[in-house]
Amino acid sequence: MEASERGTHTRLMALRQNVIDPTLRRHAGRVIKQTGDGFIAIFESVRTAILCAIAIQQEIERREESEPAEWRTDSKHERALLQRRCPPANS
Repeated sequence: MEASERGTHTRLMALRQNVIDPTLRRHAGRVIKQTGDGFIAIFESVRTAILCAIAIQQEIERREESEPAEWRTDSKHERALLQRRCPPANS
């Protein structure tokens, strides 16, 4: 592993330990899959997931101000389609 790759990995692991994981816990998020430099987490609601993502990005920006990096957040959710039944019209 090159020195720059090692440094990036070390930096990412520190952010996971000090920012990302604690913020996920505060928002009741749970990591269900980890990839090399990312993860998938689930939440009770879309709102909670978005608030957590915002909190993580703001804290990373605050900590990494002198050495900014590009971070991407993606949110996916399934929408439930509710059908509203109308009462029959009076004839």
